[in-house]
Amino acid sequence: MATEQNRLMKKKIAIVGIGRWGKNLLREFNKLADVSPCFHKGSKETKEWLSKNYPAIKTASSYDEILMDKTVEAVIIASPSKTHFQFAKKALEAGKNVFLEKPPTLKISEAEKLYSLAGKKKLVFFVGNIMLHHPVFKKLKKITAKNEIKFMAFNRNKFGTFDEDIIWNLAWHEIILAIALMGKPKGSSLLLSRGILTKRDIVSMALNFTKKRWCAIAVNRVSREKNRTVTIATKNKIYLWADDGLYEIKSKDAKPELIFKSEEQPLAVECAAFLEKINETDKYANEKAFNLEAIKIISRLAA
Repeated sequence: MATEQNRLMKKKIAIVGIGRWGKNLLREFNKLADVSPCFHKGSKETKEWLSKNYPAIKTASSYDEILMDKTVEAVIIASPSKTHFQFAKKALEAGKNVFLEKPPTLKISEAEKLYSLAGKKKLVFFVGNIMLHHPVFKKLKKITAKNEIKFMAFNRNKFGTFDEDIIWNLAWHEIILAIALMGKPKGSSLLLSRGILTKRDIVSMALNFTKKRWCAIAVNRVSREKNRTVTIATKNKIYLWADDGLYEIKSKDAKPELIFKSEEQPLAVECAAFLEKINETDKYANEKAFNLEAIKIISRLAA
């Protein structure tokens, strides 16, 4: 383990965007690699936070400073979604591997350009789909590999994260999981959209798949409660994914039985997976089909 960590620590990476999620990425990547420099919009609060928590990490005066630094192997981008394409495109053109937070872009044509550019440059273009790295998701993939999913129900409640569209920013996770577990949908529909503090704060939608399979997704970001559950029904079994546990529901009268519990944090797993991807000879884009399909679906739902 020490040898593996030392190998990853040799990589020098830069982080762009030190907002709420950028701080989380900085924390995890700082455990695995040489993080320096960072680049942010220059708010006083961010400067003070970096100085207090990461005094050894330098701050770049411009994005171009990062791109011109030949010692930087990868750029971690956690800026607002509308800036993703330009930041990622410039990084790939400069020969940097890219970790780009979801959604990668807001237009399918832009995402395709980034994948094409990464392929030509033989660089990693990795989209930050944290739920695809969750150990419970990986367990579900194994369980349902030979037991086809008939129905899934996603339910997510929280308060906050109002700076971006709820479907692009929050429901993206549920849509990616549905695609990864059930395949490419043949149709999608927005069933409910209500605004409380923004244009959209409560939404529900449905995705339809072949063989009459379907999934329902409900997201509420003005809830006093914070929880996330996924109900998965196969031909013979019903499972419940709640927090870091996977439960089996054996009957309507029995309590869900815990069959798997994650001991790893998905963000830590995801960050390590990106760094490992840089070491691989095959640097082909990560989950390309999932991401392109999610952009197509959300472009319709969020129009």
